Amino acid sequence: MKIIKKRVLIIVAHTDDESFGCGGFIKKLSLNKNNVKAISFTNGIGARSNQKLRSIQERKNSSINAAKILGFKWLAQYDYPDNELDKISLLEITKIIENHKKKFKPQIVLTH
Repeated sequence: MKIIKKRVLIIVAHTDDESFGCGGFIKKLSLNKNNVKAISFTNGIGARSNQKLRSIQERKNSSINAAKILGFKWLAQYDYPDNELDKISLLEITKIIENHKKKFKPQIVLTH
């Protein structure tokens, strides 16, 4: 029986949402040789008080390591304001998602 590989796009607000939300499923998809990619919209830390650039970079490095472990690649990691995506035009966010969908052509989209 031939297994049909799928293109899977994961869309999350912050890096780590993909791991907490569906890390096991992502790992299963990647072990089955599916093409799994992700985009995130905020750095996940900017709204917290007393956060420094070093913490943001550490979080980014951790997200890259998590992607290696789970078997996916980041298409993009945007730097919109953390916990304030509601202040960004829905059209702006939609255009970003649509652009990635147009290029990657996913058959499955995962989000939270």
